[in-house]
Amino acid sequence: MGPPPGGCPPRFSSRPATPEKVDMVTQIKRANEFVQECWTELQRVTWPDWPQLKNATLVVIVFCLIVAMIIWGMDVASRFFIDIIMGIFGA
Repeated sequence: MGPPPGGCPPRFSSRPATPEKVDMVTQIKRANEFVQECWTELQRVTWPDWPQLKNATLVVIVFCLIVAMIIWGMDVASRFFIDIIMGIFGA
């Protein structure tokens, strides 16, 4: 089974690619196609405006602070209980 009439090799083959078949030109063509597809997808994205971006950033910062406070509280509590247990056993 050879290349299609357009001259380009098939994108996905049922046979594994060997080093001889995947040459530099094919890799560059694939990379170029990937970049073009990425650019097309980025054009479709609905980007947030400035107020949405500020609001989302504030939500993330507040959430991180809440999680940090929870972890700090668990650390203090575990240290307290470990000190009690160590005090009982005289360590």
